Amino acid sequence: MGCVDARVDCARHRVIPVRERAEAKINLSLEVIGLRADGYHDIVTIFQTVDLADSIKATPAESISLAVDDAELDTPSNLATRAAKALRSATRTSAGVRLALAKRIPTAAGLGGGSADAAATLRACARLWAVPLSRARDVASDLGADVTFLIDGGTALGAGRGERLTPIVTPTAYAVIVSPAIRIESKTARAYGSLRRDDFTSGERTHALARELDVGNLTALADAPNAFRRVASDIFPGIDDVQRAFAASGAPWTRLSGAGPSLFTVIADPEHAAAVGRRLTGRVRNATIFVARVTDRGTGVE
Repeated sequence: MGCVDARVDCARHRVIPVRERAEAKINLSLEVIGLRADGYHDIVTIFQTVDLADSIKATPAESISLAVDDAELDTPSNLATRAAKALRSATRTSAGVRLALAKRIPTAAGLGGGSADAAATLRACARLWAVPLSRARDVASDLGADVTFLIDGGTALGAGRGERLTPIVTPTAYAVIVSPAIRIESKTARAYGSLRRDDFTSGERTHALARELDVGNLTALADAPNAFRRVASDIFPGIDDVQRAFAASGAPWTRLSGAGPSLFTVIADPEHAAAVGRRLTGRVRNATIFVARVTDRGTGVE
């Protein structure tokens, strides 16, 4: 029987790796509704992917292994490894995969880097193992709400823990992102634990913003909330200085992504966005600055 496997160069019988982009996310809006009986919080958020991305290369193998170009992340608890093992268990396949992860998204920055890697791993393994992407989506929900969104990416309203997704029209725009070099252990748990009752809101502002984005009103983002902005000033030293640097650099507004510490703005004009990024470079120290295009659904495959 001839060679028919799409993952093999049949003429030379070489295994061809699968490659996936692991795009970062920002939260255009984020409201926390309250604490649930299961210990999680209900939220309403608008997720948005950007073309700041890690890269995953997946090669068929007998077992599951991961090599990362950041030694601190090369651990058995890495979410990419957990994603591959979860999909293998869920599909009862005996296949393995050798993963190579090249990092570009800052770690623990509110940009969903680990979740993006997990989502890209699920897509890559689904392709390698001929598994329907719907099975990868099922597994993603057990790994985290961000993973569920990042399987497809684009722009989406998230509810529940963030896993109930409604696609929104993706704007044509650019995100200017500043990721301060601040690493706080268990920062997301600490941020949630620092919320007060008056930080909880109904989610209606985010639902209203989603409706505005669906008709192309990008200026509505200026009034979007983030429930963690108050507590971020206490958790992340210097974050208020970064926000002032955005204003001094010509940003129309500034928003916290996730629970921080990354801050961003979104600008329709690419030249304006690039200019803000250049000015921030001269004003902000100990931080990484990115100007990234916002991306639509399904842009992760390389």
